[in-house]
Amino acid sequence: MGLASYGIARNVSQALVITVFKLVVMPAIVLATGWAIGLAPLAVGAATLAAACPTGVNPFLIAGRFGTGEAIASNAIAISTAAGFVSTAIWLVILQWLLA
Repeated sequence: MGLASYGIARNVSQALVITVFKLVVMPAIVLATGWAIGLAPLAVGAATLAAACPTGVNPFLIAGRFGTGEAIASNAIAISTAAGFVSTAIWLVILQWLLA
């Protein structure tokens, strides 16, 4: 609903940075940390996939509460949801290769 109000034309570069951090950097950090501390492969895989989920609605709700950043949050949600299909498949392949 926020996307209908704000559109996707504004703040795309910031939303892309947020999306890259959410779908690439965060899961990589979780994977490396889980592996480094010796978690079981299943736990590392589950935590990594949880970290690789697209941006949820909470950032938009928080931005609305503070009255700033709604357009960026809306774009990040839309872009990360669209890119999440591909990134989740890639993370599954990486996890299968690393943790099998």
